Amino acid sequence: MNSRLYTKSIAFEDINYQLAQNEDKTAIFENWCDFLNYFDSSIFVQLSFINQKASLNEFRKRINIPAQEDAFNDIRSEYSGMLQSQLTKGNNGLVKKKYITFGIEADSLRTAKPKLERIETDILNNFKTLGVKTEPLSGYERLKVLHDVFNMDSNEPFRFSFDMVARTGLSTKDFIAPTSFDFREGKCFKMGRTIGAVSFLQILAPELNDRMLADFLEMDSNITVNFHIRTIDQAKAIKSIKSKITDLDKMKIEEQKKAVRSGYDMDIIPSDLATFGGEAKRLLQDLQTRNERLFLVTILIMNTATNRQKLENAVFQTAAIAQKYNCALKRLDFQQEEGLMSSLPIGVNQVEIERGLTTSSTAVFVPFTTQELFQGGEALYYGLNALSNNMIMVDRKQLKNPNGLILGTPGSGKSFSAKREMTNAFLITEDDIIVCDPEAEYFPLVQKLGGQVIRISPVSTDYINPLDINTNYSEEENPLTLKSDFILSMCELIVGGKDGFSIGRIAKRLNQMGVLSPMEYKHSAGVKFDTVFKTGDTAKWTYKAVQRILTNEVYIGVLAQGKRGTPNYKVRVVKSKDESEWVKVENAHEALVSYEDFMAVKVMMQRDMRCSPDQDEAHLFSGFLFCGDCQQPMIRKTVPSKTKKYIYYVCSTNKHSRTCSPHSIAAKEVEEKVFRAIHDQIELVINLEHALAMIERLPSQSRKAFNYEAQIAKIEEEIERYQKLKLGLYENFIGGVIDKSEYFEFRSSYTKIIEDKQEALLRVKKEMKQTVTTGTTERNWVTLFKQYENVEELNRRVLMSLVDRILIHENHAIEIVFKYRDEYQQTLEYVLGYADELDIAV
Repeated sequence: MNSRLYTKSIAFEDINYQLAQNEDKTAIFENWCDFLNYFDSSIFVQLSFINQKASLNEFRKRINIPAQEDAFNDIRSEYSGMLQSQLTKGNNGLVKKKYITFGIEADSLRTAKPKLERIETDILNNFKTLGVKTEPLSGYERLKVLHDVFNMDSNEPFRFSFDMVARTGLSTKDFIAPTSFDFREGKCFKMGRTIGAVSFLQILAPELNDRMLADFLEMDSNITVNFHIRTIDQAKAIKSIKSKITDLDKMKIEEQKKAVRSGYDMDIIPSDLATFGGEAKRLLQDLQTRNERLFLVTILIMNTATNRQKLENAVFQTAAIAQKYNCALKRLDFQQEEGLMSSLPIGVNQVEIERGLTTSSTAVFVPFTTQELFQGGEALYYGLNALSNNMIMVDRKQLKNPNGLILGTPGSGKSFSAKREMTNAFLITEDDIIVCDPEAEYFPLVQKLGGQVIRISPVSTDYINPLDINTNYSEEENPLTLKSDFILSMCELIVGGKDGFSIGRIAKRLNQMGVLSPMEYKHSAGVKFDTVFKTGDTAKWTYKAVQRILTNEVYIGVLAQGKRGTPNYKVRVVKSKDESEWVKVENAHEALVSYEDFMAVKVMMQRDMRCSPDQDEAHLFSGFLFCGDCQQPMIRKTVPSKTKKYIYYVCSTNKHSRTCSPHSIAAKEVEEKVFRAIHDQIELVINLEHALAMIERLPSQSRKAFNYEAQIAKIEEEIERYQKLKLGLYENFIGGVIDKSEYFEFRSSYTKIIEDKQEALLRVKKEMKQTVTTGTTERNWVTLFKQYENVEELNRRVLMSLVDRILIHENHAIEIVFKYRDEYQQTLEYVLGYADELDIAV
């Protein structure tokens, strides 16, 4: 053991990585790379992943529903049985722990402590950037981890306090040690009644997969995976690689000299030498030009079981996973004791088997899979984790946001999920459950559970006074303010609109009030937690709510992502991004508001922003007209006359004290030219669409996509011919047909031709791949243009859909920048390429 080594450990939780979207995965991976790059060569780092079997009875106790003194114990028994059967489908019997242990060498604890605390703070901040919850371990907690590893055969709790060391005269090792150790066998070891084996992972694959570590940790057995990571100083790493490249170049020169003496081409060298040389140069480039560092990594895997047969099965399963990713699991023969000590989260590596990996290669062992959610207390059952099959038990009152929303396609089980959750809450909690039921769908369940059904209709005997208020109406806000807001909303419903839905037999014009009033009841009744399901399309339709809906693209079917983010891992504050950086997906879901209404509201609300201050109202070209010279907005001017108003646009340069010719153009001229240009563009796009359809109807042998195969075969044949010519050069040189200068000249020429042919081959293959899919990928924007085929006059919707901006140049020249111009150009080249090759008039 190194007496100068001082270490600390941090426990960290899991986050959802394997089920995340690709862009989220990329962000997590990049942040994890930055996390690893933080450690310099003076810090020892160990990542430990410990999966241990726990008593299944403990989990069963946590999901058991105790009987109560009522008439529903038969339902509790049946529901509890369902939960017990779901428990066996996952691996809830495993306790999974993740630790990072870091250490430094120092002369004394006093010297090491401030450095370790600084490193600990940085690590906690880096984990926070990743969204990972962490917990630094105290001395007692680290001892408990070691006790649990050494005493897997015992269910005895860890009984220890530091004052016991002074009272008993024992050391901390005496409290964590098992009953015995046995390392006499070379391939395995024993500690107490537990038998184990430690192996190291031999990486043979040229590329690693981020699923490998997850597959190891998903095994349904005791397994411990450890990564010992040692950073090489960047300058030393670059110097070492340069030295290796020099050695390889020297060996290459020796091989070339040997080739000349033996009478064959000096370019023919051993393949291993060429491969190693290329890999070394790429590694040097990564270290010098990319954010990569070089690490020495030792990967150890410890399997444990209660008997030898189970151990061998576990080792075989682990080796199969390694083989799946083109790696090998090698047993540490006669080094089991060193392997066991290196598998403990204490930051010590006694196994001198290391593999050099770059930052990205090390980070591919992403230590995150999926976040488990298994709470205790009054937790409700919400199904199984899609990745691990473990139960999801949640007490929503303990979450930051306890609200819930059930979404799904028709027939997917939304109503059943609601009824199951209500039943679950009824059986184990004392919460009030309020159900607004538009279709009387929940009446049998409420009746079965002995609930109260309140019927609201003109002929019912139940009444709700929506104007009632008491002192318990609200705990946080002003009760009078909340009540006034509710009454205003109620009045809006009474006097406005004719549309609504049915609450039992209530009149159609009063149905929204029928839902609004019971929902408002929770304030006056002082309800702390309520479960409200299936309220349909009713809501609190206040002025602010309407304004929010009519100004948010979400309600016209647009999904906007990436609104907020952090610039890098060093900045922990999440900031809002500019709207131009958002990722928007149209028609992502069903629209609540029509596109026309949304655009009309947008034009009115952005009138002051998109129009000049001297305008009275928004106009057709608001936000579209710009000067073609200075790129500034064009201002709309109106000159009144006796017969009619003369409207024109002029460059706004003079208002901003810039230099530009103040050219102007009549509004009528702009409208006519823009409409004519859009009409021509629509006709051209429709013609392109007809051409696409014609090409797709051609016989397969005349399709351009199939002709690519002939081009590829021809290029490959030419490459092979020039390679043979290059090999024959040396024979001509030896035979005196050509001299030395001609030999090198021809060889250089042939090499250049082969390289050009290879580039052409890649280009043709890429073009073929694009061509095969182009005919279908451009259909969306062609359809968009076609829907405006019969438009008789220019309107705002056409501009918003098809035009990006309109530039006004001098001499009344108009330049229209259309949207989807890249797709248009790609389709045009696609069609014209077919026409040229097949001699078709398009």
